[in-house]
Amino acid sequence: MSDISKDITTNNISKELNKISGITATIVNSVWMNDMKKVQEVFKPFFDVSEKIRKEMEPVQKVISEITKALEPTLSLIREAKKNPNSNISWYTYYKELSKFYWVYPFGISVEEMKKITNSDLDETKFDKYMEKHFTLDIITKLETATVKMLPENHVDLYRQCIKALTEESYVLANMGLIAIIDDLTSFYLKNKGCTHRYNLFEPIIEEIEQLDLDKFESKHFLLMMVSSNINQLYEDKNFNEKIIIKNHKDINRHTSIHGKYFSNLKSSSLMLANTIYNVLVFNNVFEKYKDSIVRKNKKFVFE
Repeated sequence: MSDISKDITTNNISKELNKISGITATIVNSVWMNDMKKVQEVFKPFFDVSEKIRKEMEPVQKVISEITKALEPTLSLIREAKKNPNSNISWYTYYKELSKFYWVYPFGISVEEMKKITNSDLDETKFDKYMEKHFTLDIITKLETATVKMLPENHVDLYRQCIKALTEESYVLANMGLIAIIDDLTSFYLKNKGCTHRYNLFEPIIEEIEQLDLDKFESKHFLLMMVSSNINQLYEDKNFNEKIIIKNHKDINRHTSIHGKYFSNLKSSSLMLANTIYNVLVFNNVFEKYKDSIVRKNKKFVFE
C-alpha cells in the first residue's frame, strides 16, 4: 500500500472516531443534565429549608460572636493560668491526675516537673515506675529526715525501721508499719481516738473548703483533697467473704493488710505510703485548727 493510501485510510478512521466521540458526548451530556435536573428537583426542598435556617441563625451567630468577644479576656486569663504550673487550674489538674494514681503530691517534685508529668500520657503503672526512678536513695533519705522532724517521738523508731525495710526491699514489712503510723496520725482530727474508720474522714473539712471563693483557694487546699482521696482509696473496706480484689496497681489496702488477709509486696506501695505520712504530718500542722474536731455519727464523719 502506498503512503497516500495509508494517509487516506488513517484520515477516514479518525473522522469516524470523532463522529462516534461527538455522538457519545452528546448522549452523556443529555443524560447527565436530565439526571441533574431530577437531583435538583429532589433536593430543592432541602436547599430551601437550609437557606431558611441559615437566615434564622444569623442573629444567633451574631450573639455568639459578641459573647465570644466579651469572654476573650477571661479565656485569655484561663489560657495563661493553664500555662502557669503554680496556678489554681494547674493544682486542680494535679489533684485529679494524682488521685487516679493513688498518690499525694510526691516529695521532691517541683511544680514545673509535675506540669510536664500531668501533660504526658501516663497511667498508674507508668506513674509508679516514674516515682520509683524519682525516689533515689538520696531522695528517700531527705524524705526520712524531713518526716522525722515532724513525727511524734513514739513513731520515730518504727518509721526509721520501715524506711530501712523499704531500702532493703522488704516491702511487706515496710507497708505494715507505715499503715500503722498513718492510722495514728490521722486520728489527729478525731474527737474519739478509738475510732478506727478513716474513709471520708476529711469530708467535713473539704465541704467547708468548698465554700471558699475561688480566689481564696490555695495549693494547700488541693493538697488536702489529694490526701483525702489517697486515704479513701487506702481505707476502702473489703468483704472477706468474697474474693479480694485490690483496685490499684500498688496492690495495697489497709483493711486486708491489718487483718492479715492480703499483703502488698511492691516498692511503689511503700513509697506511696511513706509519701502519704509526710503529707499528713504537713497538714496536721497547717490545719491544726481542726484537731479533735471530727466525730463519726451514723457512719458519717461530721464536725462535733
